[in-house]
Amino acid sequence: MSAELLAGLGHSGWLLPALFALVLLDALLVVVPGEVAVSALGALSVSVGAPPLAAVIAVASAAALTGDALCFLVGRRVGVERWRWMRTDSVRRAVAWARGRLDRSTAAVVFTARFVPFARLAVNLTAGATGVGAVRYLAVAAGAATAWGVYQAVVGAAVAALLPDAPALAVVVSVVVALVLGIVVDRILAARARVTGARRQNGVMTSRIAMPARLSDADGADARVGLANAIFDDVAALVRAEGLDVVVVRDSDLSGFDGLVLPGGGDVDPARYGGDPSAPCYDVNAAQDELDLGILAAAIERGLPVLGVCRGLQVLNVALGGTLVEDLAPGAVRHTPGTDGCGELEWTWHPVAVAAGSRLRDEMDADEIPVASGHHQAIRALGTGLVATAVAPDGVVEAVEHESLPIIAVQWHPEAEGTPADLAAAPFAAFASLVRAGRLAAR
Repeated sequence: MSAELLAGLGHSGWLLPALFALVLLDALLVVVPGEVAVSALGALSVSVGAPPLAAVIAVASAAALTGDALCFLVGRRVGVERWRWMRTDSVRRAVAWARGRLDRSTAAVVFTARFVPFARLAVNLTAGATGVGAVRYLAVAAGAATAWGVYQAVVGAAVAALLPDAPALAVVVSVVVALVLGIVVDRILAARARVTGARRQNGVMTSRIAMPARLSDADGADARVGLANAIFDDVAALVRAEGLDVVVVRDSDLSGFDGLVLPGGGDVDPARYGGDPSAPCYDVNAAQDELDLGILAAAIERGLPVLGVCRGLQVLNVALGGTLVEDLAPGAVRHTPGTDGCGELEWTWHPVAVAAGSRLRDEMDADEIPVASGHHQAIRALGTGLVATAVAPDGVVEAVEHESLPIIAVQWHPEAEGTPADLAAAPFAAFASLVRAGRLAAR
């Protein structure tokens, strides 16, 4: 390619709009080579004097911010489960990773993810879905997009400065360097993650938390089974965000564990609490009941901290001699999940009042909070030693803790899309405090 042709290209009026479009699509589709385009134009700017380097940086940064903001908006409006590609294993793992990191350090993860294509897509979608404040997000995303634009353009400019007499070669080399640097950054971050994992195994994160596996197959079953299976990883991510190591188990042996988390799932068999066996229940699974109740008994025997979420609260109540309402009657407050008109389940939202002095309230800034509800059963009579610590406006018990044991549970879904990050973390932070206290007492 001749210098004259490159100069004509650099002065072309469509070049910067094309760059904006490429970078914008890169933020949304990942596979579009936005980084390469910015570095190539950075090299072109130095080699032929056009387009201006400052303009390349400004356009690239603006396009990156626009693309990231659109991903954030998609997450806020439709969540991270609406479309089929969002429900693939790779995307769900990335979203679970992003959710855990966002709960711990929003600014750091948004900034870092801008430099890793697939990670930034997951982080931006999840930031929108989990209720990260838009103003805070946009401020961090703008800084990240600007840093990214400067970095990519300067890479190309530096290559061109080293090859002043070969503009065509400078553009080609800048593309190669941009690709190589992208791979290097990706490898460094992956290596850092492996080192962090090794450190956790060697003592930095030594608290091991058991989570009983979900045993029901969602294929062809009630849609609620699929939802419970899908959010299992989201619950685990929030546990890990508190610096705890989650191990999925299929038996009640808690040797070497420091706590237990009972996640959501289907209904407890009414026969286990003297309920009506003809009541409309779903996904009653004898093996799941046996696993959950058995591992809970083992945790109580060992004095381990326990956190229950939705079904987990109901399992806890039944284990301690309480009973359940088999099927809530329609009332002023809706607790059961609805649909979005396309067959997809959606959470129902309502307020709950949190009791002053409770472990949950200690982790929150308000006496009343909005929660995501997705249950058709509820506590009828409290189990022995349990105290209600949150209630819905209709009197349904929404959270409990034990008067003497390190046990807490919530009926709502803190892991649900749209829950503010601080409220999502609150039950898990309270649980983590119990785990740390238990480890200190055991020393």
